[in-house]
Amino acid sequence: MVGDVNTLVDQLMNRDVIVGLNSIKTHDGYTFQHSIDVAIMGLLLAKKLGWSKERLRDFGIGCLLHDMGKIFIDTLILNKPGRLDEGEFERMRAHPSLGFELVKTITPTMSQLIPHVAYQHHERQDGSGYPRGLKGDNTLGENNPGTIHDFGSVSAVADIYDAMA
Repeated sequence: MVGDVNTLVDQLMNRDVIVGLNSIKTHDGYTFQHSIDVAIMGLLLAKKLGWSKERLRDFGIGCLLHDMGKIFIDTLILNKPGRLDEGEFERMRAHPSLGFELVKTITPTMSQLIPHVAYQHHERQDGSGYPRGLKGDNTLGENNPGTIHDFGSVSAVADIYDAMA
């Protein structure tokens, strides 16, 4: 297990990923820790699903950078102790789209699936999520056009689990 973790960490820690993580850490410490936790939980789930090492690597990078769009959100909103007002909530709802564009920019030579973790981690199987209101079919491995990709589905579970824990 230690060997698997070491190999995976080596694969995840390229320069572009580190730059992204450093941007998150500089902006908000909680989001940085959450990103690490989501990557760990997401990778545990994905490994249990039997994903290949290449797929695990791409998914792990996506999980590490899934909240990258939050660097565009004021920390007063990110760390607000009470309920967000409508304007603040709309700004928060923009972070998956903002993150998708930013991750695409910083990982141009990597898999095109990596930015989709940022884009789809708030989509929900019933279509109630955002930013696009995609639906899922509660299955993995099909990845039909116009539905939530496996990367989005599994990262959503890891994201919610960490937020609740």
